[in-house]
Amino acid sequence: MCAGNGYVVEVVNDVLNIYNTSGQSVLPDNTATNIVSGFPRNVNHAVDLNSFYGYAPAINRSTGVRAQFVTDPSCLYDAATRRFFVVVLTLETFPNGAYTFVNHLDLAVSQTSNPTGSWNIYHVDVTNNGTNTGGVNPGPYLGDYPHIGADAYGVYLTNNAYP
Repeated sequence: MCAGNGYVVEVVNDVLNIYNTSGQSVLPDNTATNIVSGFPRNVNHAVDLNSFYGYAPAINRSTGVRAQFVTDPSCLYDAATRRFFVVVLTLETFPNGAYTFVNHLDLAVSQTSNPTGSWNIYHVDVTNNGTNTGGVNPGPYLGDYPHIGADAYGVYLTNNAYP
């Protein structure tokens, strides 16, 4: 969760919501497009992270086809730039849900100080495809547990690299 400029951005597991300081969601109602088990469902305007990052649904309930697995969100509001940052680990999958071993950190940066508007999305590959032959574990790696930080010189992403 991160807060600034009169907004609170909450990112939990695979869902994002944005609130005002009174605790009301300021995202548009998405009940009509949020279909669970074939029925529209009110989820207090929350948006799934696959949609937020521009991916297909994590699971297509009609076909069973799976898309990217987005997980481990972390959020930061930078008062100096008046921007919101959200980073996640994204695992690429085959349509049956099996992992491809390719994974990346996806960084979303609000284009303005209002997080309900547009965001820029950046992808940083953290797989290490095995070309690190000098080490004991040449890869591929899982870029687990991403975090974000910032100072006057930049924005920094970290992760734990597990073979």
